[in-house]
Amino acid sequence: MASFLYRIGRFSYRRWWLVLLLWIIATIGLGSLASVVSKPFEDDFDLPGSRAVQAQEVILREFPSAGDADAPTATILLQSGDGRPLAEGANHAAVEQVVAKLQEIPQFTAEQRAAVSDPTQAPAAGGNLSADGTVAMIELTFDAQRDGADTGVTDETIAVVSQAKDIGRAAGLVVESAGTANEVVVEPPAELIGIAVAIVVMVITFAALLAAAMPLGAAIIGIAVSTSLISVGTAFLTLGTSTTGLATMIGLAVGIDYSLFVISRYRSELALTKDRAHAAGVAVGTAGSAVVFAGATVVIALVALNVTGMSFLAQMGSGAAVTVILAVLVALTVLPALLGMFKSWVFKPRIPLLWTPEKNRRSTVGTRVGAALTARPLPFVLVGVAVLVLAALPIGKLQLGLDVAAQSDKAALAIEHEAFGEGKSSPLVVVVDAADVAGTAAASEQFTSAAAGLPHIASNGVIGPVPNPDGTAAQFLVIPANGPSTPETTALLEQVRQVADDIGAATGTFVGVGGVAAIQADFSDTLTGKLPLYLVVVVGLAFLLLMIVFRSVIVPLVASLGFLLSIAATFGATVGFFQDGWLGWIEPDDRGPIMVFMPIFLIGIVFGLAMDYQVFLTSRMREEYHHGASPKDAIRTGYRAGARVVTAAAVIMISVFAGFTLSTETFLKLMGFSMAAAIVFDAFVIRMIVVPAVMAMLGDRAWWMPRWLDRLLPRIDVEGERLRPQRAAAVGEVAPQHLTGSGRGVR
Repeated sequence: MASFLYRIGRFSYRRWWLVLLLWIIATIGLGSLASVVSKPFEDDFDLPGSRAVQAQEVILREFPSAGDADAPTATILLQSGDGRPLAEGANHAAVEQVVAKLQEIPQFTAEQRAAVSDPTQAPAAGGNLSADGTVAMIELTFDAQRDGADTGVTDETIAVVSQAKDIGRAAGLVVESAGTANEVVVEPPAELIGIAVAIVVMVITFAALLAAAMPLGAAIIGIAVSTSLISVGTAFLTLGTSTTGLATMIGLAVGIDYSLFVISRYRSELALTKDRAHAAGVAVGTAGSAVVFAGATVVIALVALNVTGMSFLAQMGSGAAVTVILAVLVALTVLPALLGMFKSWVFKPRIPLLWTPEKNRRSTVGTRVGAALTARPLPFVLVGVAVLVLAALPIGKLQLGLDVAAQSDKAALAIEHEAFGEGKSSPLVVVVDAADVAGTAAASEQFTSAAAGLPHIASNGVIGPVPNPDGTAAQFLVIPANGPSTPETTALLEQVRQVADDIGAATGTFVGVGGVAAIQADFSDTLTGKLPLYLVVVVGLAFLLLMIVFRSVIVPLVASLGFLLSIAATFGATVGFFQDGWLGWIEPDDRGPIMVFMPIFLIGIVFGLAMDYQVFLTSRMREEYHHGASPKDAIRTGYRAGARVVTAAAVIMISVFAGFTLSTETFLKLMGFSMAAAIVFDAFVIRMIVVPAVMAMLGDRAWWMPRWLDRLLPRIDVEGERLRPQRAAAVGEVAPQHLTGSGRGVR
């Protein structure tokens, strides 16, 4: 592989104009094709085999009006400011003014407009007025069509809702809203923050503006091509609205990192030869080999999201995998082409006062740390593991849920939960479907009787039966006393399903349980059930790949165990901040269960990125050991060569992810924090401390592999063995014995 990549790098350097021209044509061509054939992105939260989804399908078939549930909606919460009932005096006058203003919403049909009425008076008061009369709720349904991420609600409608809230507030009421009619909250430019930090880090790393700009430029080219490919894919596949967002985030991070590794190796090769084309070829042949295998581990982790059976995870993973593949191709071709284009100007002019390796005559931090790790490895292992174990302690309190409420909705939801209970916004919907009216009536009567004695149901929380027009089906609403993610509601769902199954078996009718809480429960069960399989697939394939790269069983084993430690520490820290409220960073109203798909999503992305650093740091150690260096000398050399660039790459990755912690949305804070924390724990504690220290303790045993397995696995020239004579010739000297493949070349 190294020889093949060497030829690619050398060709791209010499024929830079052709390579760049081909990429420009591809970028423009795919962009033009995408503009012609692309279709809107559309979220598809399909749950194969879900009992809740089966019930929802029956509801839509027997109650066609339930299809209106796809229309955009909003909820207005009115709360008395003085503690007096809303139906009295000035409070009632304020309510009437708010209702009158809401009736001016332009996106209403006549029926929808008529449905907006005084919530303090019958019949609207039924279920929409709190027991003490101080809180009322108005439900709005708009005459609009969703189109992917676009709710279809116009700015004019949002403005009228905002004016209605202002009228109520001016009259002394507390008025909040939830749903699609809230004002759009402008999010901080998280990607720009990450890019800004990346530029600073690369300027410090290379001490030259042009060299610093190249990895970013290469990453942008890869993202441009990949987003066009994803857009073209919408013509043939249903792709979710988050697909391009994730692809951009991952593509930016790995695109910069991969190019950073190649250009760093190019700079080190320039210290040995004046032949820049050869230096570019060697950089692509050696660091590029590591990029290929690192990219492969990320792709494995992302594509393996398909085993979850969750379409939206599979879509995001596949889209991000496309971006990673293109990031690898860009690092192997576009970057050496840019080096060939600018030639000797790449590292000129040098920025004064900034450190560069060729100007440094003192021992570097990487040299000193590598020496310390290999001299006394045990204390480093103990301290590193202790830090991770302490961070992981809160993991026992991990709670998973599916709270997808937007930040702008939470004030209204807090009022609703306090006044009506947490279960009102997420009832269980029980549907009875029989072939005749008598069968439906009999099954409905049995359910009414059985449900009356169930625990964890709100007061007067069983509503129904409500028959369909021909009487062959009926619906019940079962309102839980608690929120949809609580253990009490989970237990209630199981009991309601058991009652439904018993009645269905006794009467020969279909009795199913749907609704938000039921769908969330099935969603959680599906994901948690697939997590072990996902781990086996990802870790197993990556383990095999790392054995091929390092020709060792022990190094991949240590790397995988280290990942499990770092991911446990990440979950522990996430629970500490987002459930327990460490440091008060997360407001009390925003604390709660961790998003149910976060663990599998985090494991997939971070495992791939963690193996990136493992490959980049350890491949140079393997290269030196392969060519005759002692185990500890190989670790020191590899650490000295890779520590600076791995640190820079990790800081860039952390910055990209940490930028999302500035979001107003708790979900984005959660994902940004957890991914940034995972990189901190894995890159700086596991990859740069624990793994090298354990390898130093093991010595030659770290590179052990059974002979039968060594013969069985394919042998790929990752270390650049065949490039050694060419490199020696380029320097103008005979390669030393330990550089020509003797000694350990057969390992």
